[in-house]
Amino acid sequence: MIFYMKTRKIFLPFSGDEKFLKEKWWHRFFTVLFVISLLVVFLIGSIISVESVKDSISNTTIKNNLRSFTQNSSPSVTNTVPDFLAQGTKFTCLKSGIFDQISVYDLSSKAFCNLNISNFVDELAEQFTGDGRLTLEERKVAIKDALSRDREKRYCVIHKDIDCASENIVVYTHNILFYAQVLSRTLVTVYVFSLIVQLIYFKGLIYILYGKK
Repeated sequence: MIFYMKTRKIFLPFSGDEKFLKEKWWHRFFTVLFVISLLVVFLIGSIISVESVKDSISNTTIKNNLRSFTQNSSPSVTNTVPDFLAQGTKFTCLKSGIFDQISVYDLSSKAFCNLNISNFVDELAEQFTGDGRLTLEERKVAIKDALSRDREKRYCVIHKDIDCASENIVVYTHNILFYAQVLSRTLVTVYVFSLIVQLIYFKGLIYILYGKK
């Protein structure tokens, strides 16, 4: 009983002990609406919290990056990007712990990766048209020149619009901390909403109807 009273005081601080209200049909009706509204606020709050909680190193799990995925891919795969995209739904450019979202469309249309990418100059020249001023043959020459000047082995050619190196393009999932953050924000939202409704009802409407009684 003591535990119940303390818990009631925390979650229903403005309700008091108005037993006479339970005899009123409109109070019972309000109680039902109040419970339903809490469920609705919880649902809406969950949706908003999922969008508002920022992704970080602590609340996500990195599954793979595009460079490593390509390095470990089969030589028979022409472009590893589609297979990389099939690993999940969340992709980002991760630099110094900062998440910069990348769309699946941009990756699928503006990136080409292969274990031996120098063997696919023709495909690269057709996919990366640039501003259209260079002919197909001129683009092939430019791509060969760029690949030959690389100081380290290149596995990907990525359009400048993406502005992210292949080792920084990662696929990730949310871990339990993310969902804990979402839940905590949602519960706080529901609690604040509950307090506001109680304050208006008990200290406003009920006070007008019955005074200090």
